[in-house]
Amino acid sequence: MRTGSRRAYNVLVYTTATPILRPLQRHERAPVLTVFRGLGERSRRRRFLGAKPRLSARELETLTDIQRGRHEAIVATDPTTGRAVAIAR
Repeated sequence: MRTGSRRAYNVLVYTTATPILRPLQRHERAPVLTVFRGLGERSRRRRFLGAKPRLSARELETLTDIQRGRHEAIVATDPTTGRAVAIAR
C-alpha cells in the first residue's frame, strides 16, 4: 500500500513481549538457522540478492564466525518461546 511518496506496510505481530537481545556466540548456528528458516522467499531474495532455499556450509560458517572487535552479531529472542526471531550484524 502506498501513501504519497512513503510506503506503508502491514506487519503481523506474534507477541507483545519485548524481545531479549544478546550477543551471538562464535559458531552458534541454531539461531542463524532458525531466523533463516523463518524468512519468506521475498525476504531471502532481498537479503541474498537472489533465490536462496538454504544456506551452504560455508555461508553458515561465515555468518557464525564472530570475532569480537571485527564482527559482531546480536540475536533477538522471543522471551515467551525462547525462539530466535532476528539477528543484527
